[in-house]
Amino acid sequence: MRKIESISIISAFHNENKNLEILYEKLINTSITLLNKHQDLEFIELILIDDGSDDNSLKILLDSVNNFPIKNSEIINDYKLNQILLKIKLIIIRLKENFGQSYAISTGFQISKGDIIITIDSDLQNDPTDIIKLFENFKNNSSKIEVLSGYRKNRDEGFRVIVSIFGNKLIQFISGYNIKDVGCSLKAYTKESIKNLKLPYGYHRFLPIISFANKNKIENIEVNFNNRIFGKSHYGYSRIFWLLARLLTLYIIKQPDFHKISKKLLYLKVMNTFIFIAIIISLLFKISYNLILIPLFVYNLFTIKEIKNFINFQNEDLLENAEIVIESILIELIKNYQKITIK
Repeated sequence: MRKIESISIISAFHNENKNLEILYEKLINTSITLLNKHQDLEFIELILIDDGSDDNSLKILLDSVNNFPIKNSEIINDYKLNQILLKIKLIIIRLKENFGQSYAISTGFQISKGDIIITIDSDLQNDPTDIIKLFENFKNNSSKIEVLSGYRKNRDEGFRVIVSIFGNKLIQFISGYNIKDVGCSLKAYTKESIKNLKLPYGYHRFLPIISFANKNKIENIEVNFNNRIFGKSHYGYSRIFWLLARLLTLYIIKQPDFHKISKKLLYLKVMNTFIFIAIIISLLFKISYNLILIPLFVYNLFTIKEIKNFINFQNEDLLENAEIVIESILIELIKNYQKITIK
């Protein structure tokens, strides 16, 4: 059994006004249950990130905080409940604009202090009570796993499931990682496996393959799946084309070692130089290889650009575009009962 003293739970949202009150209540009650059951935990921090919503999502969330929906049938002693609430820290962040889920999650990574970092979607398709399952599997696992990757076994979303299966199989083949469901946001990481990792737009889809976790210390775990009740999905079928365009990028940046990535990038540039020369020769001597060479040249050029972007993005200070709306121990919010509003 490994010693875990703290947990960070990260959830990013964009225009999820009908889901946030339910999500907040479930996250609070899940945290209370965890802290009651595992009293050696020193704290749980909830990091909720508004990814530039243009509806009233943030207001709904702040109203939920102000209303303090703390109901937990397992705790009947007010003193014990107060002691537990002392261990829950709430952080709400607003991004200046809609930067995307990858940027928002990376912002959460940058400020998280937990030994274990758990990510979860805000659309309620992930079940917050599964957080307990992930934590307990992490704690009780003797093999010192570094990542637990949730997979949604009983999805009933029709053609979306077929596209998802195809994408997952393709990623498994290219990366060599046995990740059953990269599209499932419910995952748990050791802080070392994602420390200082920053994800360019869309690259959350490649987690945990591009985390720093050892490939042999990543395990899959079945989690619950709920169909979306409120709102609409932010992702369509076009993401499969996004994925296809970046398969070579994924192969090069998996389990990132930036020294090795830089060397591979140099090899790719050299290879593309030879391909360009071959294209010129083919044009001069009217050899019909350009139907193969030109697309290969363009694809490599695109991959070079993506890898450079991934490397350069690691130097970004994501907090420059973030405003901390709330950062407080939950019991202090309750004691003060101070209405928190949007500036």
